[in-house]
Amino acid sequence: MYKLRSSIFVATLLLIFVVGSGVLSAQAPIEIEVWHRWGGEHERIFNELIEAFNATHPGIKVTGVGIPGEYVDLVERLFARLAARQAPPDVLATGHFLLSYTTRTFSALNLDFFAADEIAEIEARFANSALLDIGRVDGALYGIPFTISNQVLYYNPDIFRQAGLDPNKPPSTWEEVREYAVKIKQNTSAAPLYIATPDTWLMAALIESNGGRMMVDGKAAFNSPEAVEAMEMWRGFYADGLIPQISTEEAERVFQAGGMGMYAQSIMRLGPFSVTAPWLQVAPLPSFGDKPKRLPAGGSSLVILSRDRAKAQAAWEFLKFTTTPEAMAIWVKTGYLNPLKADVPLADPRQKPAMDQLDLAVPWVDWGGPLGLEIEKVVMDYRDKILYGVLGVKEGLDQAVREVNSLLIF
Repeated sequence: MYKLRSSIFVATLLLIFVVGSGVLSAQAPIEIEVWHRWGGEHERIFNELIEAFNATHPGIKVTGVGIPGEYVDLVERLFARLAARQAPPDVLATGHFLLSYTTRTFSALNLDFFAADEIAEIEARFANSALLDIGRVDGALYGIPFTISNQVLYYNPDIFRQAGLDPNKPPSTWEEVREYAVKIKQNTSAAPLYIATPDTWLMAALIESNGGRMMVDGKAAFNSPEAVEAMEMWRGFYADGLIPQISTEEAERVFQAGGMGMYAQSIMRLGPFSVTAPWLQVAPLPSFGDKPKRLPAGGSSLVILSRDRAKAQAAWEFLKFTTTPEAMAIWVKTGYLNPLKADVPLADPRQKPAMDQLDLAVPWVDWGGPLGLEIEKVVMDYRDKILYGVLGVKEGLDQAVREVNSLLIF
């Protein structure tokens, strides 16, 4: 009996030592959720990235939760989860334009504080500090800018040929876009053009590239003469029948089916477009004459919302992984751009026009405050009224600016 007890005692000590030393661990991995807005091919590629992380981090299990739609839809779904008294996801891929709103509303983790010793190393991985700054709010780092995109002009070379246009010479200015659109309308049955409208991103790109600004000194300012001129151009496309009055979702279906000549949208759509419309070509977003372009950076930053210290640390390990060449080599297959210093080969040579525009990136206006979502919807509503001719351009922009500024005081 004494020998048996001694053996059990020794075995117990040995087990304690082995487990404590990390040689053997039966502890279950820490599980975290990452909420994102991607579906289809983008979700498949993101899950491939997650699998690569999980394979090299056995103590952590990341699960992606796709909520297809726009970034606003994703945040609204998060509100519903909190209303049901459920914990927030550990990581949220929030739109750059909603970063300060997300940070303040959902108490995102301050990464400068949480991972102070590692931030300099992460910053050194980016092509320039301005790209990492997209993840900062009031100077503090809350998000890692994982997805970066900008606006390009997709076009159908066959429709160009039918219209008598050279498919190797896409329009480089908006004046040329109008000329090309008129020829497509006159010589083909295709819709000439569409400029995507799921949010205010393209609106901001047009206004800022024409010399206007969406916000100045914390106030809405998108009713300047330059902004009016940009929106008058956009409205003119509708008035002259060069852009059909359809939704972005409908426009994408028409374009992919070969029924549209030109489509201004994000380079992030290249991945799925290359599957459904392999014939498409990509050009830089046109400019307003020789004015320098300012292209608000699209995409999302990964923020940590976990309230649990161990899960937050696991989430930070995942965020760090997204800034490695291994992760980015997977992710660029979506069409999104590589913001890192590391040389990651293009997944598709048609990404090059967007990569060449990366230095033109500026922040996508972040209205912030508790009414950030409402402000975004207000701007979109007035934009649509202008484009559809319900309101005059100057009248609509003036009303929108007044309403936005009244909401910014809260």
